[in-house]
Amino acid sequence: MLNADELFATIIEGARKAAGDYWAETRDFSVNACWSIASQLALLGQGYTSGEFSQQEVKSYVETLRLQFIGLLAATIMKVEGLAERLVNGALTAARDALNTALGFKLIA
Repeated sequence: MLNADELFATIIEGARKAAGDYWAETRDFSVNACWSIASQLALLGQGYTSGEFSQQEVKSYVETLRLQFIGLLAATIMKVEGLAERLVNGALTAARDALNTALGFKLIA
């Protein structure tokens, strides 16, 4: 059975490849999430090999981990999207105010 460090190396490489050009943006939160998954998978593997978990239980736990990982990444993406929206709105508000002031009337409401 692979240990958590070995699983982490495999998982992080897979995540890096899947993220492609977005890896730099997702790296920080992905590393922590990948380590968590690697640790939990290692424990599941140990539990299975020791007879503590059945094959069906391990499959169910793995699906739960997958869904948790998706939820974490979705929450992080929403946070980034929220920041992007605030930046765009702030920039457009500043442009509107500058343009309206320069023209002396409200061209943009």
